[in-house]
Amino acid sequence: MGGAYDDYGNPIYSAAEDIPARIFKKNEMTRDIEGKEVVSTTQIFIESTATTKDRITLPAGEKPLIISVSDVDDYSGYHHTVIHT
Repeated sequence: MGGAYDDYGNPIYSAAEDIPARIFKKNEMTRDIEGKEVVSTTQIFIESTATTKDRITLPAGEKPLIISVSDVDDYSGYHHTVIHT
């Protein structure tokens, strides 16, 4: 996103890009950016970085709100990112 906003305070997003992902639809407890426990209905696993300020579009056209983002490391460092929506 880059932190850019238009004259009305709306975020300006860069061009859309396709990112391979594994998408799981299941209810799972997670914490939002304020630390509150909330229910995530979809978990998206990607080999790219993301933030809660990003916007995503799922294959069915849904544009869910990103609740939280977690980077997962393995023995050699960064491995993947999990997005909770």
